[in-house]
Amino acid sequence: MSAVLLEAQPPWRRQPASSQWPERPLLLMSLALVVHEGLLSQRSVADAVAVGRRIVGHFKHSDLAYSRLEDIQLQINQPTKRLQQDVQTCWNSTFYMIQSLIEQKRALGIYASEYSCLASGLCWRRLRLFWKCVFLEHQHCCKCQGDADETDCRRGQSDEIANEQASVALTPAAVGVTAQLETYLGEAPVAQLGEVCSYSTENTRAQKLLGEKRSGHLTCPEEDINRYLSNTYSVRDQDLSHCAALICPPEPSILFDTNEPTLKEVREVIKSARTASAPGPSGVPYKVFKNCPRLVERIWKIYRVIWKKGKVPQQWRYAAGVWIPKEENASNIEQFRTISLLSVECKTFLKIVVNCLTGFLLKNTYIDTSVQKGEVPGIPGCIKHTGVVTQLIREAQESKGDLAVLWLDLANAYGSIPHKLVELALSRYHVPEKMRNLILDYYNNFSLRVSSRTSTFEWHCLEKGIITGCTISVSLFALAMNMLVKSAEVKCRGPLSRSGNRQPPIRAFMDDLTVTTTSLPGCR
Repeated sequence: MSAVLLEAQPPWRRQPASSQWPERPLLLMSLALVVHEGLLSQRSVADAVAVGRRIVGHFKHSDLAYSRLEDIQLQINQPTKRLQQDVQTCWNSTFYMIQSLIEQKRALGIYASEYSCLASGLCWRRLRLFWKCVFLEHQHCCKCQGDADETDCRRGQSDEIANEQASVALTPAAVGVTAQLETYLGEAPVAQLGEVCSYSTENTRAQKLLGEKRSGHLTCPEEDINRYLSNTYSVRDQDLSHCAALICPPEPSILFDTNEPTLKEVREVIKSARTASAPGPSGVPYKVFKNCPRLVERIWKIYRVIWKKGKVPQQWRYAAGVWIPKEENASNIEQFRTISLLSVECKTFLKIVVNCLTGFLLKNTYIDTSVQKGEVPGIPGCIKHTGVVTQLIREAQESKGDLAVLWLDLANAYGSIPHKLVELALSRYHVPEKMRNLILDYYNNFSLRVSSRTSTFEWHCLEKGIITGCTISVSLFALAMNMLVKSAEVKCRGPLSRSGNRQPPIRAFMDDLTVTTTSLPGCR
């Protein structure tokens, strides 16, 4: 039994049995194993470890991020690739992984101050938790050695980690970034991580940094609001002039799955939906379907009939909207946007259609995920785009090269996209006629009514634009934008990164576009 447990221990815990008390090393190592497994059983520790793995995985799968981290480690006089090598060689040892992250927290912190994608994993709370875990593991590791001198040595090494972090010599380029990090994340030497930092304080700091204030009440006359809604959603069947520059994707290699939805698909969509989602005009929330399995079977039979006939019920073509302020102290109608509440039955059905459509587009590589990241499952679009563009700007500054960057944000993009453009995009991407007719039938004779705190306005026919809050409208908008972006991409070339890869000239997240070229005429 002793040999088995000894072999099961990590190499740094294995010790020969003592001649005076053979059971003592076994007892101490078993206790250390209990402590190690007990730590991992705690939800907070497991979450912190998961964040650490995500941080290292981020650098592992991104060449630009990997290159930037190497530069930062050189600036603060740390070996390049230290973090990646430590974690990869000791990937199965939680102790070594956490210790490596603590030793490298300065480099990770500088990177996180430039790229917000990792800020959530570097708060005081998690670093303090990491340090406590390492200290506890160190204590049991030292006891297993059974040698007081070696124990003092290991404790000295533990103190050296804190002293090293407190006395890291930073270059002038890194000092400013570190100061910014201390302001934003409350960064402190490891020795100070034992201080209490409440979750509410961290939450308040995040709200001040990231939470833009939005408040106000709509005070426009009812006549002006009705006129605004009529002008915004009018112009039905707007004719699109011929454009030879639009791309014509090749025929699909994998056909669209037009089979009727299965009961399993319906259950999965309902299960993944938020229970707290507000119900639409029907007044039926998701909670009803989650708790009534027989009702799910009945709605599934209705879905099959709708799928077969290609006609959407008229009751699903109504949406109740509310006004949401876009800025602080908003009062004018231009300072508000609408969000619509649709029937849960309709949203569930359209989600099934969206899953089929998205799978068809991704399997045939019709959507370039390096360009359009909106509504693409599993793609952290904002983080990836921001990181790549920031790295390109930094490389251009360091090499004194030319780089033109243009940020475009289309005004009222969701509310102004013509339905003819959506129809054209579905046709160009070879979506079967049966599914095109089903989607277009949903938009036919769709009505929207918006309410405020004081009044409810008239019903307006949605003759252009998409329905905010609808499960399929955003995907259709992303598809139409992808067609336009890929068509414009042909006429210009993107910059060349330091790694030798040619970057796409246009990056999009829904209607937010970033154009990067090596010259101003190319950007135009």
